Amino acid sequence: MRFEIKGESVFATTGGRDFDPDKPVLIFLHGAGFDQSVWNQQSRYFAHRNHSVLAVDFPGNGRSTGKAPAEIGELADWVPLWVHLWPWNVQYGIQSRFQASV
Repeated sequence: MRFEIKGESVFATTGGRDFDPDKPVLIFLHGAGFDQSVWNQQSRYFAHRNHSVLAVDFPGNGRSTGKAPAEIGELADWVPLWVHLWPWNVQYGIQSRFQASV
C-alpha cells in the first residue's frame, strides 16, 4: 500500500494479504536504519490469522521517499501525520525499541 504525506510517498506492506479495515489492525514500526522488512515474519503471521497489517517504511527508508529523519523527535512528529490518514480503527501498534518514545 502507498500513502502520501506532505508530497512524499510512504510504503507499507500488508503481510501478504489484502488489507481489510473491518479486521483488527496491527501497525508495525521499524527501527533506525531499517525498513518494513524487519517485520516480515510477524506481519505475515498476523495477516494470515485474521488481522489486517501495515508494516510501514519511514521517510527515506525502504520504499518510502523523502529525507530520513535525523532525530527521533522528527519521527515523533511524523507518526501522527500518518495515523490521521487511517479511516479505520487501529487496535494495536508494535514498534521497535528505537521508536519507544514515539
